[in-house]
Amino acid sequence: MMYFNCPDMGYDVTKNEEFARLKNDAFAGDAKAQYALACCYNRGIRVSEDQAEARRLFLLSAEQGFAPAEHAVGFLCREGAFEGADKSESLKWFERAAEHGDDRGVWLLISHYEENGFEGADTAKIAEWLKKAAETDESGGCELRLGRYFEKGICVAKDEAEAFKWYRRAAEKCPEGQFELGYCYEKGIGTAPDRAEAAKWYARAAEEGNPIPRRRLEALRREAAKAERA
Repeated sequence: MMYFNCPDMGYDVTKNEEFARLKNDAFAGDAKAQYALACCYNRGIRVSEDQAEARRLFLLSAEQGFAPAEHAVGFLCREGAFEGADKSESLKWFERAAEHGDDRGVWLLISHYEENGFEGADTAKIAEWLKKAAETDESGGCELRLGRYFEKGICVAKDEAEAFKWYRRAAEKCPEGQFELGYCYEKGIGTAPDRAEAAKWYARAAEEGNPIPRRRLEALRREAAKAERA
């Protein structure tokens, strides 16, 4: 069973009058309220758990273009919760969620297409969705993925300078981005080689305990020591 988080939609459902207002708004057709009430039925919050009613409300909200509900319907389709829905139906809802700015829809779509070698994918749209998701993504994952896509020429034309730009942005948010930026400086990918900068970014990435940047940093130090002895 898939349970969905119920974000703050402006209703304090711990209060009777607020929960009543939520139900009234949902029955009146408000998409956000429908999604919030669907989450309540999905998780058994203030009501008995009722997955059929949750699915009905998720779908009503999704049909109005509310991105979190579109993501939820896509996931439920993928899990077989909607009778007769198949993988293409799931992808349709994930795509709608992605177009409406839902980061989870973006990741689920990308995961699907990467697993299937991008068969049937609109690669231009994938890059567009990633760039849009990067505007709000705090994890750095979108920027990191874009860096790799531009470095390897996946979904976009290969462009190492553009890859370097996205790795730099990812480095501000996550140790994986710091490692990739360090590697760019070490190997001269999209920028002039700079061993000192590479060492700096490897050291920052290694602070999280990942042994890979630590090994790269140690290798740079051994090379520097060898060069001094020569």
